[in-house]
Amino acid sequence: MGHPAETAGTAPAQVRLSAQDWADLRETMQMLGLETTSQALREAIRLLHREARQIQAAQRIAEFYADAEPPLPVTDALVTEADLAAADQAEW
Repeated sequence: MGHPAETAGTAPAQVRLSAQDWADLRETMQMLGLETTSQALREAIRLLHREARQIQAAQRIAEFYADAEPPLPVTDALVTEADLAAADQAEW
């Protein structure tokens, strides 16, 4: 069984960071308005997990289609070159 705190919904963690990683973390915390290192690390873990799931999904799609070309999303076929050109010309 893991750490006793894991059963309470949390678990302690330690991390050793290089000076540059620490500076990057502090800068990021300031930019995002994160008040604690714990908040920043939890957010980093969420983002890392989301990226890992996206990579896993892409790998599964590639495995499913093997050497065949996967189909494009339906909406891709609905946009024409003329639509794209008109959007480029639009002023906001």
